Formats: sequence, structure tokens, C-alpha cells
Amino acid sequence: MPAGYKKNFTNHAVYIPNFTTADVAGVTFGGFEIDKYPCSQPSAVNAAGTGWYDVAHSGNAGVVPGISRPGVPVWDYITFPQAMIAAANKGKGWHLTSAFEWASLAFLAKKLSSDDTRSWPGGGNNNVDPPADAVTATEIALLDLHLHAENNTYHRALPGSGPKTWSHNQQANGVFDLNGLVWEWVLLMMNTSGHAYVPANIKVTYQESPYGRGTISGSGGAAPTLTCDGSGVNWAKAWTVDEFNSACYCYIAEASSGAGAFYAVTANTANTAVLTNGDAPGNGTATFCIFKLIATDISGGCTSGQKIVTLRDADADLKYFAIPATTDGTGVNGYGNDVYYYDKSAVRAAFRGGGFSHAADAGVFALHLTTAPSLADYNIGFRAAKAL
Repeated sequence: MPAGYKKNFTNHAVYIPNFTTADVAGVTFGGFEIDKYPCSQPSAVNAAGTGWYDVAHSGNAGVVPGISRPGVPVWDYITFPQAMIAAANKGKGWHLTSAFEWASLAFLAKKLSSDDTRSWPGGGNNNVDPPADAVTATEIALLDLHLHAENNTYHRALPGSGPKTWSHNQQANGVFDLNGLVWEWVLLMMNTSGHAYVPANIKVTYQESPYGRGTISGSGGAAPTLTCDGSGVNWAKAWTVDEFNSACYCYIAEASSGAGAFYAVTANTANTAVLTNGDAPGNGTATFCIFKLIATDISGGCTSGQKIVTLRDADADLKYFAIPATTDGTGVNGYGNDVYYYDKSAVRAAFRGGGFSHAADAGVFALHLTTAPSLADYNIGFRAAKAL
């Protein structure tokens, strides 16, 4: 946990080993740790009222880390940039789950369900009391009393309180609650042309990954610089020189304001990235992800609100991220009959998995790209992954 934070915690995480799948040729998935449960606030308790809050609804995360632990309410009402900050607050290497890391879990769940008799992971996706799975109604979990007190028509499960069939591998050692409970922010965005901002590389090592925490200097000048040299809270990076100088944009969540914005990258060294905007975030600590803009309309072939039929698994740029290619009214079991929502009227940030009332639409491949990064809602949370 970050130096100076007031509490000590046990954070539950799972290592996802490297694997390949016949669904996507030539790609090795996995190789990282990920939270076993969606993140909660450190002081969370399963009770009505707000006395335990570390951060109020829609508030800035500050130095508060998201904690993965069972049996307490999830950290909801958190924006995309604030989720980035709360994830990185867990310590060096920790970051908001990337599109590649979520896709790894989805493809691994699919691989496991295909290799033996296991079905898709269930989850608390049916808004009933007690919380239950829409497909297998006998699978139930404990009720989130805090959210239920806010609105007695909401019946959300507590993380990790469902059966082992609610994990990615249908075992107690798996990653839980990927289907239902809350939608989860992931590092994936879309512009008004439907073009995807994806992580600029899929490297999951601490030094090579395109996300982390650094320091902004030269703000207000022609070329503000993001530095990641390992000093202070900075991650020590060892990027390939100029790997981000073509169609790459740095999305920065400021620690001071909690706001988020894109800045074009013009060049990078092993541990710095030069930005173009003279109005870049204020000098100081910044949590960031460097995205690459892919000029493919990821709404093409799809209708928002329909179910996934195929993925862009043959696209050289997009095959790593489990992005739908075609949809119809029913979908296919091969992708869990999961739903795809999108809206190109503004820049969107992605969340995946499905909320507690999305029933059969929810699942590990479900993708939602209809909301601004500034949205904070009772039905959206996050989890973190760790670059090793």
C-alpha cells in the first residue's frame, strides 16, 4: 500500500498464467495478477449508512486504494479516471484492469468451459433477494445491505459471496464476479468515429507496460513531459524508444483534480513521453495509460443492444481485446450470448461484465461503450491488475 496510508489490508489476487487459445491465433494471453474480487473501499462494511466511507459518492480517490476482499460492498459511484487512481494507489505495478487483461479472463473462461463440462461463469446478475444468477436461480449470494438501504429495489450481491461457479474457472481459487454485480471499468475507449483507443502495447511487465504513474513537468509549455524513472511514486519504465510516436495518446488522470484527458504523444525515451498540449495537466503526479488509436469503426457490423456473434479475432490490431465484430438478436453460446452496447455521440470509456440487473445480457464478454469517463454510478465499479 502507498506510504503514509492509514490502514493495513489483505488484498486478494489471482495469478493468471500464460496460455493460448484456438479462438485467437498467434496471441499469448495472461501473465499478470488480477484482483480476485471487484474493489471495495478499505473501510467498507456491509451495513446501511455512510459512516464507513473513505471516499464519498463521486469523490476523488486521493491516496485511497481499492481493496479486493469478499463480503463487503463494492466501491461504486467512481469515475473512469478515479478508478485509474484508486487502482494505482495499491502500489507500484497496480493499475486499472486493461482491455487485454479482461480479454485474457474472458478467453480463459471460454477455454475452460470448452475443455471440460463446465458452463459459463455465473454471477449475481438477476435483481432479486437474495441475489441470484438469472440462468441458475438456485445459485445465490449475500445481499449488499448498504446499497439496498439506499434503494430497496436494488438487490446487489456482495463480492465473493456467491458459489464457486461464479468464478472464471468455477473453482474457489478463481477470479469472482466477472458476470454481474457491477459493470467494471477497463482501459479501453472509443471516439466519435467509433475508432478504438486500445493500450499502446500488450506487454504486462512492470517496466514495459503502457500504464502506470509518473510525473508531469513543463506544463504550460510547448512540450510537457511525463517522466517514469522510478523516483518517488513513479514507476521505472524501460520502453522501446519512440514506440509511442505514431497515433498514440496519453490519457492522464490527475492526482490533484481527479480529472482525465487525452494528450498526443510525439516521442518517447525509455522512461519519458513528450506530450503536445501546452494545457496538459498540472505539474506533479499523474496516473496514466498510453493508448493507440486504431482507425477501425468498432461499431461496424453491430447494432447496439444486440448480442455478440463474432469477435474481431482476425484483426491484427484488435484481436487482443475481445471486441465484437458482428451481433444479432440472440447471440451465440460461444460468447455467452452476451450483449454489446455502444454510442458514438461523444468519447466513451469501456466497462465490461454486466451489472446486478442485466440478467442474461451480462457475462465475461459483455461490453458497454455508451458512457463518458466522468460517469459515476451505483452500477459501475472496478478491479485492478498488477504488472509483474
